[in-house]
Amino acid sequence: MDVLLNNLIASSLIEDEKINIKSLKSSLARRLGVSEKQPVPLLERTEGLANILMDAVNNYDEPLNITLNQK
Repeated sequence: MDVLLNNLIASSLIEDEKINIKSLKSSLARRLGVSEKQPVPLLERTEGLANILMDAVNNYDEPLNITLNQK
């Protein structure tokens, strides 16, 4: 979990994005089935980052495709 968390933190720093690290850690922990002594509230932004990372980790062998944001 620490490796995944550090990867997301480093990526956010490169992109100069502010993230709530405690919320991000809780988001990752939930997906990995790791229980926390003091979980913090999950934020939509950190949930999204955790989703993207876990999708990449779990589907690394799938071909890449382009999807357009539909707003």
